[in-house]
Amino acid sequence: MKKNKTLLCTVLIFAMTFLYVVPAYAALPNSYYSYNDSFNSAVKANDYSKTIDYGTKIINLISKQTQTNQTKNILGSKIYEVAFAYYLTGDYENALKYFRMYLPYGNELGWTDGVKIAEEFIKQLPTTLEVYQPTDRAQKRYGVKNEPDGVLYGQVSEKMQSGDSMVLLYIEYGDTDFSWAHKIMRDALAQGKSVELALNYPKEGTTAKSIKSTDSYLDKLYSFISYYNSVPVFLRIGAEFNIWDNKCKPDEFISSFRTIADKVKGLSNVSIVWGVAHTSTWKTDAWPYTMGDYYPGDNYVDWIGTNCYANKYFQGKSWSGQDRYNEVCFKSGYSSDPVLMIKDIVDKYGDRKPIMLSECGASYRTNGSIKENHNEWAADKVKEMYSFVPMVYPQVKLIAYFNAKISKEINYYDLDSASALKSAYNQMVQKPWFVHGKNTSAAEMYFKKAENSINIGNQSALYAYPHIFGADNITVSYYIDGKLVSEETEAPYEAEISGLRGTYTLKVVAKGNNGASISKEYTVNGSAPAEKADDFTDSSSLSSIQKTAVDYTVKNKIISGYEDNTLRPGNSITRGEFATMVCHMMGYDATEKCSFDDARDHWASKYINACVKANVIHGVGNNKFAPDSNITLEQAVTILTQAYGYASSDTQYPYGFMASGAENNMLLNLTSDTIGTQLKRIDSAMLMYNAANAKGGEKRGNTEGSALPVSTPAPSKSAKWSEWSEELPFGINRSDYDIESKTQYSYKSENYIELNYQTDAYEFVSEETSYGNWSDWSDTKRPVLGEHETETRTVSTGDKQYHYAHYCTGRNDNPNFIYQSANYKFCDEASYHDLGWFNSPLPYSDDSTDDYAYYINGEKHRCTNSCYRWYLVETKGVEKTQYRTRSVLHKYKYKVVTDWCAYTDKYPSRGVAEIRERTVYRYREK
Repeated sequence: MKKNKTLLCTVLIFAMTFLYVVPAYAALPNSYYSYNDSFNSAVKANDYSKTIDYGTKIINLISKQTQTNQTKNILGSKIYEVAFAYYLTGDYENALKYFRMYLPYGNELGWTDGVKIAEEFIKQLPTTLEVYQPTDRAQKRYGVKNEPDGVLYGQVSEKMQSGDSMVLLYIEYGDTDFSWAHKIMRDALAQGKSVELALNYPKEGTTAKSIKSTDSYLDKLYSFISYYNSVPVFLRIGAEFNIWDNKCKPDEFISSFRTIADKVKGLSNVSIVWGVAHTSTWKTDAWPYTMGDYYPGDNYVDWIGTNCYANKYFQGKSWSGQDRYNEVCFKSGYSSDPVLMIKDIVDKYGDRKPIMLSECGASYRTNGSIKENHNEWAADKVKEMYSFVPMVYPQVKLIAYFNAKISKEINYYDLDSASALKSAYNQMVQKPWFVHGKNTSAAEMYFKKAENSINIGNQSALYAYPHIFGADNITVSYYIDGKLVSEETEAPYEAEISGLRGTYTLKVVAKGNNGASISKEYTVNGSAPAEKADDFTDSSSLSSIQKTAVDYTVKNKIISGYEDNTLRPGNSITRGEFATMVCHMMGYDATEKCSFDDARDHWASKYINACVKANVIHGVGNNKFAPDSNITLEQAVTILTQAYGYASSDTQYPYGFMASGAENNMLLNLTSDTIGTQLKRIDSAMLMYNAANAKGGEKRGNTEGSALPVSTPAPSKSAKWSEWSEELPFGINRSDYDIESKTQYSYKSENYIELNYQTDAYEFVSEETSYGNWSDWSDTKRPVLGEHETETRTVSTGDKQYHYAHYCTGRNDNPNFIYQSANYKFCDEASYHDLGWFNSPLPYSDDSTDDYAYYINGEKHRCTNSCYRWYLVETKGVEKTQYRTRSVLHKYKYKVVTDWCAYTDKYPSRGVAEIRERTVYRYREK
């Protein structure tokens, strides 16, 4: 058994010391100097209150002056100090304000380290709150190899659990001992797990530089992986290169990555993972590379992996004063919010590649100079990581925990040594948004961000992601119309909202124990199933007895309303719906599908079968049931009289059953008791209420005789046309009846919509890209919202400079040999004397020619050999880089197909995706 893992490497630390020089020639208000003296004393004494006081006075004073390099230096330096003073006193709102104020000055003055620090504070300090709802549909799909339906989870191979859906296996490049790896792959194959195969570079950059396509090791690696070709493998190559101690250049790393990827990418079970550390070492002049410089290209990368390690302390020690920027820039302590830790990576790559937390952990023990256990802190971070990340980022589809202890490391992450941490982990991985067991399983739920209006059914969970910098604990409270309904104190801040009908105002408040808070309001549309007639929004017109019938059927779960909390009492009932109601009313066991050709796969199939088994319902002939045809009054009465035993074996259809129903008061208070009438929903409730409350009626599970049409006596001579239906009742023939038929059509319409974002909800048709106008050229690179392009150009500032020099043969050891060269390139043996660059031409003496320069600061200037003569060697103009930008807009065209519309007699003429037909009939006595 081998543990091959190097945790977060030491990163470069920059002590931010700014040196600001106010030119002596500056004319500033007299009050500035006294303010500045007091300000400098306050900074030196770490008196943050006075630093803020005098700093803001200087800022207000100098802001009114003409903007020069001098005033910009003063403003930039003071704003930065004031921002930090607010931060160090815990006033994060004002700290954020001044860090934002600092950015344009820092950018213009070229203070790159200060800009980097300010940008990190600007990401961390804002207080935010978002609410999420559960959904049964994934919000982001890429269609890439090994993509799961939900979030895979697992841990290092030594701690693999049966319920995990993946396992993290480490291999060192060049190590051919695959014995442990074979064991893990066999177990993964047997248990249906995916494998994250972390192919580490043991000597980091040195290993990267050495990898060649001719390496025999690549053949062995290929053979090993291909042997388990039914195990999904995420091959993570040379991870965390952006924090390596032994570095290599981008082209060296990319070459090694592509070499390995080219070898294995043909394997059907392998996805290639480009893995980074969530925060890179600092970019410097000596190492001017960023994480993105190492990206091998979309053609070589299937997944983006990032680590996500939450540490209470940065590098195992406490930081004070402005050095605390290290905690913010390198994501420790209050800055270890997992959402913000990986935000840059998700924002940069998550639009086109799925993301995985290729390894993660929460430190329960800090060694170094701290030597502190913080088990509960780590437990809270695991809860955040395993709830907030899947909640906020549907791009993240795998989370692997580094459940191992490395004694030489500053931070410990293993689960077995920290009870609260282990309990939190075990609790979180059971959540329904994770894929449990086999990797082919699907998550039970996903997240979607709540919009301004939230629809809630009978019972719905709401979740919250709050970020309050500086808070050790956060409480999230949920209010419905001002009434507190839930108060949660730990991630994912889940609240169960139930029993709402109608429109309400939801207010969600997140409050930190540091006093900071934030709230958001939403409109909630509640559609909990009604418990009585008056709970429906459209029941006011019902009579008292009708409401009583509805109360009975709703209470006994026979009839329910619609999602919009309506009953729709006047709607017709289909045969499948009525069979379902009867099944609920009688308590039949509905477990098997029916055998009717047209209802075998219908949603009501099991309920139809249960009624058939109880011998209270039959089909319409030819092994058909017509589940979507509207049921008539006489058919419904026939079924119920059979179910309650009110009819005998020789009862005739339909009049005998109708007579039986009337005798048992089943037809009381109906809106219509005419044979052939399509049954309304309110009449179905009344029928069932009357049948259940008729004197002497008893439910039965079996009845001899047929429930649906037997022999049909001839209608009276005055019979009108029947209602249109898909099947003719038994006994209707053309010799005795006029029969008409017609074709009806139902169709799905197709329309096209344009969106400014991509979605998987509709069928993609085309993409159109347009560009805005170029901005004016600017000397600074200004921040731009949204997608954009940037162009640069190099221009001369127009400030010309002049270079003077000569080659000298003069000697200063003998005055008689002092002479001047006739050419500044006189000969190779001559001494080269450089006078330097000047911003303007040097003046000439009266006795010189235009080729000779004599005077500097009003004095004749000689070289070391006493020569006077200097030549203009060259000139140059000062260059600078300018920037301009333009917006890039994308329009995505999608095809939207509606659900099937109601059947109509008219054949659709345009915009149709699919059409289905049916033939309907009606009859009357000849």
